[in-house]
Amino acid sequence: MQLTLVGSYPSPFVRRIRLALEKTPFEFRAINIYEEPGRSELLRLSPINQIPVLLVNGEPLWDSRIQLQFLGKKLGWPELSIAQENVLTVTERMMDAGVALFLLRKSSLREDAMYPQRLNQRIETVMEWLSPWMTSPEAREWNLMTMTLVSALEWMQFREIHPIATGESAATFLALHAQRPIVQQTHPSKGA
Repeated sequence: MQLTLVGSYPSPFVRRIRLALEKTPFEFRAINIYEEPGRSELLRLSPINQIPVLLVNGEPLWDSRIQLQFLGKKLGWPELSIAQENVLTVTERMMDAGVALFLLRKSSLREDAMYPQRLNQRIETVMEWLSPWMTSPEAREWNLMTMTLVSALEWMQFREIHPIATGESAATFLALHAQRPIVQQTHPSKGA
């Protein structure tokens, strides 16, 4: 199976696929989606205009959650429990909210409008919900949930999305995985 991952270095959605493929051979093709030719490349590969795109033997697979499910089946990863699926879902929604806030800022739209306020509230409620999990034994393991949360929190810090990403619970959680070489090698600042 030939795998090519197309996306940007900083993207938390791309990074979690890179983390998940740590022990699997794949090619990473970095593109800048905010400039040509990166935008054209992305539109050629994906009608949803979203990264990452995972090419499996040349065939595109869209959406990082679907990519993780596909890779899990192909590579024999353990099936996720309902509780684990919920951790992934809330973390993904927090990443979605962060990306939307980032794009709103790049578009110079007012951050005090209703939509940005709702996005900020989502980030806060997700972090509140995740806080007990971040100190659980499972949060010490290196798994899809921790990979996704590391990707989300470090990206939010890198882009200065929300102060809660630098709070005590985030710092404690990130410290659990900070010394992993793959975490250091794929930090959003690398290649950005």
